[in-house]
Amino acid sequence: MNQDTCMKVAVYAVIAIVVILVVRHFLSQENFANEHKHKHHILKTHHKVRHEEKHGHDLHKTPGPVHTHGNGPAQELVPVNNREIIFNSQSNAPQVTVQGNQGWTPLAFAYGPFGYAATSEPVPHGMKLAFRVYAVYSDNMQPSFNMNPDFQSPPVTAVQFRFGWNQDQGNMTVELPLTWGDPAHQRDAYSELFTLDDIKNAGVSDPTMHAGIWALPTSESGVTTIYKLAIQSYYVKA
Repeated sequence: MNQDTCMKVAVYAVIAIVVILVVRHFLSQENFANEHKHKHHILKTHHKVRHEEKHGHDLHKTPGPVHTHGNGPAQELVPVNNREIIFNSQSNAPQVTVQGNQGWTPLAFAYGPFGYAATSEPVPHGMKLAFRVYAVYSDNMQPSFNMNPDFQSPPVTAVQFRFGWNQDQGNMTVELPLTWGDPAHQRDAYSELFTLDDIKNAGVSDPTMHAGIWALPTSESGVTTIYKLAIQSYYVKA
């Protein structure tokens, strides 16, 4: 191999090395950018999750429009809190069974269920708090069942909030629809949406007070088993 050929080989080798280094540099820059973008996405997701956890939002189940009262207008609900109620059960069973012929049955006593327990954040301008009861339950009732004289047909499972330390500062009742089923089975349902004004209109001077929670099947022969009960709070347009 003569001297010119050696020089050409050396030049080509240098050029090849330079090309390889340039390509590796661009690839490393692209990988860095992608990694940075991925980390930024994870950080944004983390902050979003922490924000939602702090404010009580459910990331996996955001309710759409619901009817607030009977055939009233639908409203968009902004989730605020989901407060599960632990029953004052005399046994270790995770559920409570209530019977229409035994009168109102106490379920629990809750600190400020419609006050500071609903949210500690100021209500945004132009919005107000609204609530509904969510339950997993079942009953044996049908429309033909005999009714408690204090209620109208069809029978339902009534949930009553009795306000004040002694539960004597007024009350408000919401209803869970009958299930046409068996007390040993399960379904879930919501009460109608209600507001602090609705609680006041029921005769409660301060709806943010502590409250006892009671339940009653409104048929005298009704039996309801409640497996889970929660008070859900939302922001709605004022």
